[in-house]
Amino acid sequence: MKRDDPNERDNGGPLFRRDPKELYRSSDPNTSMAAAVSMVSSGQLGEAQRRALDYVQRYPGRTALELSRLAGDGDPRRINRRLGELRAAGKIHRGESKPDPITGKSGYCWWPTA
Repeated sequence: MKRDDPNERDNGGPLFRRDPKELYRSSDPNTSMAAAVSMVSSGQLGEAQRRALDYVQRYPGRTALELSRLAGDGDPRRINRRLGELRAAGKIHRGESKPDPITGKSGYCWWPTA
């Protein structure tokens, strides 16, 4: 394993390099900046990315809201934010949208990249 290959890390780091600045908007409060720095430095970002990727692989074709429910997560934004990162890294891709069976809100279906 090459030490500098971010896709092969086994130390709980992110699946790919992330600058904490990419995790918040400049208009967000300072607490968002502090949370982003903490997520990256503590390894929580890598854990969250792996968790989201695991759920997409186990339940392909589900929306972020459905994945969140399957994960037992009360806040769908936790998985939803990681889906965009995983898509940018080429780990997953977005498919068609469909209405949620409970809320009726449309959401994109997510699929693992082959």
